[in-house]
Amino acid sequence: DLEPAGEHFLDRVETLAAVFFRGAVRFFRDDIADGDDFDIAAVRIDAGMDIANPLATILSVAMMMRYTFGQEEVAQRIEAAVRKTLQLGLRTGDIYQDGMQKVGTAAMGDAVVKSL
Repeated sequence: DLEPAGEHFLDRVETLAAVFFRGAVRFFRDDIADGDDFDIAAVRIDAGMDIANPLATILSVAMMMRYTFGQEEVAQRIEAAVRKTLQLGLRTGDIYQDGMQKVGTAAMGDAVVKSL
């Protein structure tokens, strides 16, 4: 039973994400063999920590608008808002560089919404 708000649904989504993550890591890192195991939990970010980068999720909404709903203009507006936010120098911890402003998940998401 995959009820969107249910815990079973979230468990399955997390498992699916872990499988895709494992495959992506193996694809990009040739030092990890197919039989090797590595700790997925080491990269887990729990809700409420305000450290996750929301930009991939936001950009996936742009892709959904473009390819699922045929809403090219909406997709372009979302992508432009992400670009503008990055041009303002805002960065979550995973992409932070000297000279930029480090922000959390909520602040990054709010900044993108403000840039729409």
